[in-house]
Amino acid sequence: MRFQMAMLIVVSLLISASLAVAEECPAAPGWFSAGGAPVPSNSEPSRGNDCEFYQRAWQTFLYVTDNIDGTPRLLSYKTYSEVFGTDPKVGSLGAVANAKGRMLELAPRLMKAAQTTDAEDVLQAGSNAILLDTSGRPIFYNIFMNPTFVDFVQTKGYNQLAKLQAAPATEELPVGAVEFKAAWQIVDDANPPKDRIVVQAQVPWLIAADHGKLKVDKSRPSRTVTVSLIGLHVVIRTEGHPEMIWATFEYDRNAPSAKGNPTTPNAGCVNQFEPKDDAIANDASPYLLFSSDGAVNQKPQSLLVKDDPKQIFEAQPKTAIARSFPFSACSPGRAQPLAITEIDGAIVAVNESAKSQLADPARKSYSLIGAVWLDEPRNPNDKYGFKEDRSFEDFELGGENRLSSASMESFTQIGSPNCFTCHDTSSKGNLDPKRLSVSHIFRRFSLGH
Repeated sequence: MRFQMAMLIVVSLLISASLAVAEECPAAPGWFSAGGAPVPSNSEPSRGNDCEFYQRAWQTFLYVTDNIDGTPRLLSYKTYSEVFGTDPKVGSLGAVANAKGRMLELAPRLMKAAQTTDAEDVLQAGSNAILLDTSGRPIFYNIFMNPTFVDFVQTKGYNQLAKLQAAPATEELPVGAVEFKAAWQIVDDANPPKDRIVVQAQVPWLIAADHGKLKVDKSRPSRTVTVSLIGLHVVIRTEGHPEMIWATFEYDRNAPSAKGNPTTPNAGCVNQFEPKDDAIANDASPYLLFSSDGAVNQKPQSLLVKDDPKQIFEAQPKTAIARSFPFSACSPGRAQPLAITEIDGAIVAVNESAKSQLADPARKSYSLIGAVWLDEPRNPNDKYGFKEDRSFEDFELGGENRLSSASMESFTQIGSPNCFTCHDTSSKGNLDPKRLSVSHIFRRFSLGH
């Protein structure tokens, strides 16, 4: 804890210094070779060197979005439904073969009636809400696992509930396992955007349900649409980090940021020297998820079908998504030296370095928003180490403690401000406390059986 606080002081002083002194955090030139990014290392990033964590996240992003036989490598990874069978949250939707070999099947995260009291991992994480873009079309989601993650599940038989429930509480995901959660926006088939990753996908038809909800219309077959990637969680298991490193990337025109941290006392940013300003820094150019006439980050109370053939819906109230924490962090203390007033310079530096070397216009418009991890997961003080039946506090975290994705945690930015707010090792779903439960993939599976 003393080390973490000391590091916060050092980082805050650097941030508060003149911006003329740029921070060094380069993206390695070898990541951009003609053969694509090399397989990321599984070695442990140096403790206290945030740049190494951000570099690992960027290299992983580049590796999984490299074009392989016409599609991003990520699409060759197995989805939740392929590994665990029917997804209890979205129905029998996974990935299927087509004439080209593979097409995604996507769905909004529709809540079942039987899950009304436990909505932590349905719809958007924690909020039980469907997100519409500014045109009124739903944002769709899915989960991928890399081969190391999949091999672990299948070898151990953890896609069988009894074996998963019997897993040792101390068992951890293997080094090299990576999971991904992606957010997709439907785009124009005839004129898809050039500055985003674009693929074909199958999506269900949605119709009105009771109480202002939407549901899948099972009477109509899925339709083929063109979708663009607008958000990606990259969750990495390296040496020394069994809790995983949770990084998030966003398309640059998803949403603007507030000018300062939230003014609400519930935001938990207690430092009086940190800027607090709910006004939105809107540059008046179009965003995918924000419009100036919407209610900022307000969860819709009802959804109406506006145009069924075009699958356009209307949210009431109309929602405008913005980043509540422009710096993706706030300090745990009240002193001037701890005040965080800018995004981490290492994040700025690695984003600029990567974008300057990317020749592919479809990937130049994504940025690392931040990452969060446990500063000392093998803390010799067992009270603060990564273990079963634990939640994790801000002072234990490295990186950004107010890290949310505008496209995936739109409505929970203040109430659940970082990944470890929900991703802990307490009892999850139908599972006793386990270290594996830091990934909600296992919780989701247990709830469906």
